[in-house]
Amino acid sequence: MELKVIKQGNFKIVKNKKFNLLDPNDVSKGIKLAVQPFLITTLNDCILLDAGLDFLEDNQPAILKQLATHGVHPGHITKILISHFHKDHVGGLGYFNTEKEWVANFPKATIYLNKQAFEHALEQKTNPSYDHEMLQQLQKMSDIFWIDTAEGWLTPEIGFLVTNAHDVFHQVFWITDKTTTFFYGADDLPTTAYLKRAIAYKTDYNGEKAMKLRKIWKEKAKAEKWHILLYHDLKNPVLQF
Repeated sequence: MELKVIKQGNFKIVKNKKFNLLDPNDVSKGIKLAVQPFLITTLNDCILLDAGLDFLEDNQPAILKQLATHGVHPGHITKILISHFHKDHVGGLGYFNTEKEWVANFPKATIYLNKQAFEHALEQKTNPSYDHEMLQQLQKMSDIFWIDTAEGWLTPEIGFLVTNAHDVFHQVFWITDKTTTFFYGADDLPTTAYLKRAIAYKTDYNGEKAMKLRKIWKEKAKAEKWHILLYHDLKNPVLQF
């Protein structure tokens, strides 16, 4: 398997969950994080783990420009695994053009979404963590695979678990072959700090469960030599035990 980190940049979150590119000289307090989807190529698939933010660069979706720097065309992507519906994880699935038409960024990919998480997201009409115009378009797409079970295997290489930890019906994923396992915890395990201090954070939907899972995953990662993918870590996107 081959791993690529598709980094969109480092950001500071300001009012109404707006993501501003981080000034390297910014020493002020506040939430600062990276946004970096992951691309894993297996024998059978080209898999994108979450889709990043929806901003444009040079009049094209940033996620597509960043993939292009790695020599990846959007048509190469066969599967997209979405952990949850916060806008920094799903924004890159598509955009509205100048005619206000919805354009899907990955027309040949199957997008794996949790059905209950999506229904919950649709209800959060005043929550700025969600882009509701974009969510309305998602439910019209024909290439969606709706996950409606708590855990299992999407393919012999792709396992998933619904945790209900960071967010309601949040999902984590394993991509594995005979020699390597990549674990993607998304916002259940977004940075190395969450491993160093496996505590309940105020941003967690179920902090107690999140704390327990982080301890379990750390031990399994050590025992089974996982590669942990850290979506929001500013310095270390991949941690290998």
